[in-house]
Order: sequence, then C-alpha cells, then structure tokens
Amino acid sequence: MSDLQEPGFAASDIIVGLGNVFGGLSEAQKKAQIKKASTNGVFELRVSKDGKEAVWTVDLKKEGTVKKGPAVGKPDVTIILSGKWYDIEL
Repeated sequence: MSDLQEPGFAASDIIVGLGNVFGGLSEAQKKAQIKKASTNGVFELRVSKDGKEAVWTVDLKKEGTVKKGPAVGKPDVTIILSGKWYDIEL
C-alpha cells in the first residue's frame, strides 16, 4: 500500500497515481516540469467523508512532489471536497 493511500477515500487512488508519476521522475525532470508548468503553486486537497478528513499536498512550485498531510506553510490553493460528492469508482 502506498503511503499516500487513505483507506475509505476513493480520491486517494487518484493521488497515489499522481504520486507515482512524480515519483518516477528524476530531480532534473521534476525541475523541468515545474519550470514548464504555468501552475507554479502548492495545492492542498482536503477530502471529507463520514466525519473523517484526508489531506494531501501537491507541490508544483518547488519540489514536484505529492505528500500525505497538510502543506508546510500556506498553500497557494486549497481544494475542499466532500467524499459524498467525490466518491468515484476507478
């Protein structure tokens, strides 16, 4: 099981996939993607379901990483989703 996986949250499957993409890149490739991307931001995703919350951070500003947990410092964008509306099947 990936350390990005959060049991009971279908959204974590997408996050794990994104983490696998970034995890497969070299540091030079990550820097090139960050430079090429016009996003240039840190995104914090908060998904709630059945009274629980899962949080992930996608750093497309400095590191090119996906991590479980809140952003260090203030994120550029916070996305808040309810699992009730975001429970998808992959």
